[in-house]
Amino acid sequence: MKETNNLIRHIRANKKMVVTGVSVFLFMLFSYLCFNSLVSIGGDDSYYIIAAKNFITGKSFPAWHGALYPILLSPFVALFGIKVTLFKLLSVIFTIAQIILIYRTWLKQLPIPVLLLSIVLCSVNIKIIAYGGSTYSEPLFMLLQVILFYLFYKVDSITDKDLFTRTSVVKLLLFGLVAFMLVTTRNIGMAVVVTIIIYYTINKRFKLLVSTLLSFLIFYIPFSIYSKFYWNLKGVGFSAQLSKVMYINPYKPSEGTENFSGMVTRFWDNCNQYLSKHLLKFLGFRDYDSINTSNLITTIIILFAIVLTVHFFRKRKDMFFVGIYLIVSLVTTFITQQVYWDQERLILIYLPLIIIFFGTGLYDISGLVKHKAVKIILVIVALLSVGLNLKNTITETIKCNKTKDAGRYATYSPDWQNYVKMSEWVGKNIPKRAVVACRKPNMAQIYGNREFIGLYKVTTFDPDTMLLNLSRKKIEYIICGRLRSVPTEYTGEYITTVHNTLKIILQKYLYAAEKIHTIGKRERTTLYQLHLNNAEIDLKTAIKRLETNLDIYPDNLNALYAIAELNFKTKNYSAIINYSNRGINLADKKMPFIRLRGLAYYFSGKYQKAITDYKVLTVNEADNWEHWYNLGVCYYKLGNDNYKKCWQKSEVLKKQRG
Repeated sequence: MKETNNLIRHIRANKKMVVTGVSVFLFMLFSYLCFNSLVSIGGDDSYYIIAAKNFITGKSFPAWHGALYPILLSPFVALFGIKVTLFKLLSVIFTIAQIILIYRTWLKQLPIPVLLLSIVLCSVNIKIIAYGGSTYSEPLFMLLQVILFYLFYKVDSITDKDLFTRTSVVKLLLFGLVAFMLVTTRNIGMAVVVTIIIYYTINKRFKLLVSTLLSFLIFYIPFSIYSKFYWNLKGVGFSAQLSKVMYINPYKPSEGTENFSGMVTRFWDNCNQYLSKHLLKFLGFRDYDSINTSNLITTIIILFAIVLTVHFFRKRKDMFFVGIYLIVSLVTTFITQQVYWDQERLILIYLPLIIIFFGTGLYDISGLVKHKAVKIILVIVALLSVGLNLKNTITETIKCNKTKDAGRYATYSPDWQNYVKMSEWVGKNIPKRAVVACRKPNMAQIYGNREFIGLYKVTTFDPDTMLLNLSRKKIEYIICGRLRSVPTEYTGEYITTVHNTLKIILQKYLYAAEKIHTIGKRERTTLYQLHLNNAEIDLKTAIKRLETNLDIYPDNLNALYAIAELNFKTKNYSAIINYSNRGINLADKKMPFIRLRGLAYYFSGKYQKAITDYKVLTVNEADNWEHWYNLGVCYYKLGNDNYKKCWQKSEVLKKQRG
């Protein structure tokens, strides 16, 4: 009994550590239960892995999505190869470290209820758990973000007279190093530099401002010189992405740039979807399938953030820095990101800071209000948020374990299952020297264990130019998958970039593709071999390639006519009739297909059907003597005397043509 009482007293005395420990345990438990070794269909996580491989082998520098994470992965790639499970375990470690460091960083700054709420929510939030078990850069960025704030509080305590002591210099260098790492992990990390400038300018601490900026530049400038000159990089990273901000459509620069009104609209639309939709989802107050936004909620959040920033400027300098950082980061994000991207992870990386910022503000307000009802309501809301997050996470955990039992790729939808299986098939069956193109080359490389080249957009609508573009890249094979336009459900619509690339060529070069292998049915993925040299081929091969053409481009009238004609040589009249019917249903000029069908009916002994077609032909092309002659032959075969008039008409027209 005495031991039990001692344990209870110990737990009460160390309840903050106990809650943190339980939270870390819950995160580890849910991470284990939800863990899988697959990369996502998004593509960026695959990019980081392949970028790490390319960097360590000296092929290229990971400039686009932030260099640090691939560079950090590269030694592991060198030692173990591409091991997705290992890389994901690193992310789990980053997230666990982040949760522990939240406790260490804000233990003395935050009200205990707010600190514990932020730790618990970050531990049981299904999105943090999901990204914490991924190969996206979010876990690393969030960890560095917390380390940065930990170091900032150390740096901010330096007085001007102690600025050049050994201890202060070490603190400044560590802060500069982490700030540099944050910027090179994700470009939005540059917000910390802007925040430092604003914060120390407002507080008129110019010596510390210069010192912190220099500590950052000590690392950033050599790295920039190294990346640009050693790797000969131009127009990449932060500056290059910033140059594309103004485009209405970054994938189609020809559409022009946004005006002031367009940028304001973009900013507000992003505020709406990230604050009133995604943020409420993370807090548990919206269903994760919801697409609803609210102008009112967005307005309230923005106004409340401004009020709290002013309040913290007067009362809490530590939270004032958090507020400036969040405002700079989120405003930059909402201005620079296209509305249709709508990526939850763009705001997820700030979730711990948002909880800390607003939680501390609400705590302060509740202390100013005398009514206990306000405090009770806030406690209920906090507990409700934790409860709803737990419910969402448990539901998702159960779902994950059900799909795990269904096979390795069960967490993918059928379209992506077929796609990754095809990537594997190509890796095993197509020579490594052959150039294979596809929609998601990095993802394909992970599963196929070979290089692929990407087809991201339709570059031209001219068949000759498209043929030349593919020839220059020496592309021999193309993976063409029916990847859903709406990832969560089958609608029959799929992403058509690769299909359209092939269709542009096949419109003119009818025999340029050959089907090699197909996986799946309704949402199938097919591997095609390209034949871009116009070499002579036999009849069987020609028909096979035309069938491939129509598999890719079912409405290709040129291919329908060509394959119908070729089938006369094999006397496959049912095929001719089938292809002719398809052409008749599609074409504005139907007579050529009716002529082919009429001949097929005749040679297959279906004279009455042939007569129907030739009657149409003699009406629409009345001066063609062959139609009248063939109509007469059909009548003759049926013993109908009308053949005489038809042949007479045919002779007259034939003489007129000379």
